Amino acid sequence: MKNSSRLYGVSLIGILCAGAVWLHLRASAGSADNATTQISSHRPSVHPNQTRSSSDERNPSRRRNANQPTGRSGHSDFDPTSAIAAYQAEPDPLKKNLLFAQMLMDMTADSATEILTSLKESGPSGRWDIRSEMKLFFQAWGQLDGEAAITAAKNMPNGKGYPESAILSWVGTDTAAATAWLNTQAGDSKKDLLTLSYIKGLSTDTAASTNYVLSLPEGKNATENRQLLRYYEMITQEQLKKGINATKTWADTLPDGDFKSSALQNIVNQIASEDIDTAKEWITHYADRDFAKEAVGKIAQRMTSTVDPETAVDWAQTLPEVSQESAFYSTLNQWAESDPTAAGTFLLEMPDSPSKNSAISGFVEKLQNQDPATAAAWATTITDEPLRRRAVIESSIHWYQENQTAADAFMAENGLSESSQELIRGLANESSGLSSGQ
Repeated sequence: MKNSSRLYGVSLIGILCAGAVWLHLRASAGSADNATTQISSHRPSVHPNQTRSSSDERNPSRRRNANQPTGRSGHSDFDPTSAIAAYQAEPDPLKKNLLFAQMLMDMTADSATEILTSLKESGPSGRWDIRSEMKLFFQAWGQLDGEAAITAAKNMPNGKGYPESAILSWVGTDTAAATAWLNTQAGDSKKDLLTLSYIKGLSTDTAASTNYVLSLPEGKNATENRQLLRYYEMITQEQLKKGINATKTWADTLPDGDFKSSALQNIVNQIASEDIDTAKEWITHYADRDFAKEAVGKIAQRMTSTVDPETAVDWAQTLPEVSQESAFYSTLNQWAESDPTAAGTFLLEMPDSPSKNSAISGFVEKLQNQDPATAAAWATTITDEPLRRRAVIESSIHWYQENQTAADAFMAENGLSESSQELIRGLANESSGLSSGQ
């Protein structure tokens, strides 16, 4: 029995993988990647309708002439009742899963509901694979009628991931319709998941996915901004699969801003994991631009941990001011973790400057987890008032969690207003409660 279950599971994985590959190839056939020439508008490209590939007639539910055309509508003479019966009655696991994949290939938009009902009825039997089958089913339905597939998927009990499966394939067969529908959806966590799958479905068309994300409005809050960063990262990661050079060229076409900043960070991470000198040389070309400062910080942090802090400091000192502050922040942040004494000695000798303020800020941010009293003392040496205030508050929160009496005395001595002190105590207590699981 154990071996039979294992065989069934292995065979299902094989068939479902084959089916998934087929769905992907059908959706993406004929698409071209024009990333460097099409990113001129903030509107997504429209894919032409895709067509199904024909295959041998192995299923009694499928009766058609060899010359009968096939397309996104499935086979007009498809008999879902016979297909479902053959699938459910087949005892051999390999043949059973082949029948399932073939049923999806022949399914029409009209027959999808009947097949869904059958699949839902087979669920309570305890078969572990029903979710995998359902996801593949909704991908197939999404190619035939994306909106109907998503509507049905949303009504599925415990159907997390099913609507995303439907839009994943819908966008590959009818980009314009999928885009128009997605734009009508209310902005929430569910739309975020759908958008991620939508972008993934456009992975073969970098220009279309890039233009779509560029057309989205700026985030109104931290949550929306995090969502946008996820979209940026997904597109960049898909682009990186095509090679570093192609991704560099694509990144150059992006307008200055958060998307380009995110892309550069992902690119330097990829390059630096193999050759940090090459990454450093490449990012230096952008070092005088504001959108590159976070990527510069990534390199500085990696140099500090994998080469040595002194080398990272030497490089940071050669950078333009706009990137130098980020480099020093990241260097001292990483250095504080590996050798806080040496990092503190360096800061004592560093001349006053905006870069020193950033360096101390990075040092305090890491040190406050290990030694909040020392971190708070360093925070008071920052000469930039907004930066100083933030560093003092954050380090005081950590200190208050460790020693309330000492933290209270520190806050009073450094002239923090009563409202600021109450804020620090409240945040410290709230954080302590979360840490303890209360």
